[in-house]
Amino acid sequence: MKTQPSDARRMDTDAEEAKVVAFLKAHGIRFWRPSPHQIKVGQWSFYPSTGSILCDGKKKEAKTGAGTFIEIIRRIYPDHRDSLPLDCLV
Repeated sequence: MKTQPSDARRMDTDAEEAKVVAFLKAHGIRFWRPSPHQIKVGQWSFYPSTGSILCDGKKKEAKTGAGTFIEIIRRIYPDHRDSLPLDCLV
């Protein structure tokens, strides 16, 4: 059976989502899901289906993807003790 493009995209989305969720859980960083299509850490949002990264009140980040989102979170929370930032500075 051939995989349809939508099925392939869903698998990619699932992999991106799983990568981010695994990282956050492994480092004890609090996150929530405002919608089934969004992962939110403090003011930062990641959308696995598009790879888009947004900070509340700011323009969309130029770079996309799970790896970029994880790198931003690593810079914001280098010691992973506080997962509620005051702003979006990275």
